[in-house]
Amino acid sequence: LTVSGAAVFGEDDTGVDVTMYGATSGRYLLWDESEDALHLNDSTELKIGSLAAGDMILYHDGTNSYITNATGALKIATESSGIAVTIGHGTSEVTVADNLTVTGDLTVSGATTTVDTTNTVVKDSLIELNTGAGSNSNDLGIVMERGSTGDNAIIAWDESADVLKLVGAAGLTV
Repeated sequence: LTVSGAAVFGEDDTGVDVTMYGATSGRYLLWDESEDALHLNDSTELKIGSLAAGDMILYHDGTNSYITNATGALKIATESSGIAVTIGHGTSEVTVADNLTVTGDLTVSGATTTVDTTNTVVKDSLIELNTGAGSNSNDLGIVMERGSTGDNAIIAWDESADVLKLVGAAGLTV
């Protein structure tokens, strides 16, 4: 079948389902008129860009969803400033499986922030603890976990005594 010019399936507001099958069993494209939606069956790829290379491919394999990119940078962006981009859901896990560079400010919110690295390098000359507190009854400090080699060490502000403490092995307090 060769169609030259416009092809119309159904009538406006009374459409029809249209199915296009591929060469592999179970892979097809379906326009579902009742949902007003285009469906690609599992493992049916949507290829964008170069026909031969499939510069960008979107698909779901029945278990996971994929966006792959074969050339250039994969950019997820808005067309204008001030529009938020959200990745994940309020209770989902988001994993960055490679290096991450943040060129703007980084805000981390949550009950716990865990840094699991061999060395943490901080360029700032001051680290502020308990920022934004209007009043405080909590002790503040940095604990150095020594594992099974001995007691932990701590540099702390003792709020109840109103003094700065340095506590090390064998209970040394300065």
